[in-house]
Amino acid sequence: MIIALSVTEFNEQLSLANSPKVIDVREPKEFDEHSIPGSVNIPLTELNDALSRFDTESDLVFVCKTGVRSLQAANFMASLGYQKVANLSGGIHQWQK
Repeated sequence: MIIALSVTEFNEQLSLANSPKVIDVREPKEFDEHSIPGSVNIPLTELNDALSRFDTESDLVFVCKTGVRSLQAANFMASLGYQKVANLSGGIHQWQK
């Protein structure tokens, strides 16, 4: 099951001691322009190649510009059996507001 996180919920999770891994699935150029501190850039097209970086019990939050690519990433990970998958609703665009 994929959780849709609001910006408020996302910020609350980031303040926890055991905060989730934030995966930004935008292209490197987009990521370099602005990104969420502590996030890791793995473009959506490279996510399959990066699976070894996560275990199925990892808390993962996917972000992109508006939430479309990150929802695709979250759906992909959930289809592979990852249990703790979330998508930042509205993406980084909403987070910046």
